[in-house]
Amino acid sequence: MMQPNVQNTTFLNIAQNWEANPRIPVVSVGQLRDLITPLSAREPGFIELDSASGLLQLGLGGEFACAHFTTREHKPRYLAAQAKIVRATKDVEFLCGGTPTPIAPQLCLTFEDAVRIAEHFFRTQHRDPHFEWIEI
Repeated sequence: MMQPNVQNTTFLNIAQNWEANPRIPVVSVGQLRDLITPLSAREPGFIELDSASGLLQLGLGGEFACAHFTTREHKPRYLAAQAKIVRATKDVEFLCGGTPTPIAPQLCLTFEDAVRIAEHFFRTQHRDPHFEWIEI
């Protein structure tokens, strides 16, 4: 198993006024879980995990979650994880910078899937290959 590059992984809550929130260095999977688990009970919004190789944005809160990934170069290629089973019946909105951002039903994951994707990203700094990722 690859060791995480912990000095380059940070957490940032970007749901509301992201400029007022500090970037938090993430040094363990346990700390990552502690940061994201309470977010399942809040209004849906995005957080960002930033590493040397890429950026993972997770929409967390409410009944659904979502995951978006881009490389460090921020090329015009953003990928979204597809739900293994589509449970949402309409778009779900997640706040990003205070702005509601609609996410299509086929991109609405379970909270557990989002946690799995976050943990894989933390450990490897790459997308979780157990999910299909489509360009958005």
